[in-house]
Amino acid sequence: MYQQILDIDGARTWRADLKEVRIVAREPQLVWDEIPRRGPPIRFTLQAARPSEEIVLTLVGQGFRGRWTGQFRPHAGGTVARFEERPTADSWLANLLGRVFYNPESSIQHFATMLSASLGEVPAPPPVQ
Repeated sequence: MYQQILDIDGARTWRADLKEVRIVAREPQLVWDEIPRRGPPIRFTLQAARPSEEIVLTLVGQGFRGRWTGQFRPHAGGTVARFEERPTADSWLANLLGRVFYNPESSIQHFATMLSASLGEVPAPPPVQ
């Protein structure tokens, strides 16, 4: 799972939401642009990667920025993953509209479903809040 997420060159093979991925730099940090099928490009920078434990990314898009974290732990012959996305808009109005029209949990669930399918697994349902 960890390796699948960090295989940026292969992301389009399992991410139906991506039109294109462009590697910007591999050193000193991995930086890439994701061009979604809908919406403007988003630039990701790998901030930290602890193999099979954690991935931390920063992201910058048109009018927003944020942080994405993936944490992994072995469980019953597989892996349990926890993903978190924390976007912040660049203006108070965009921040307000983002809270009304953007649902990070839905985005994460969609990502987890595609990831699980690519690995031949069934995603666990999201936790009840």
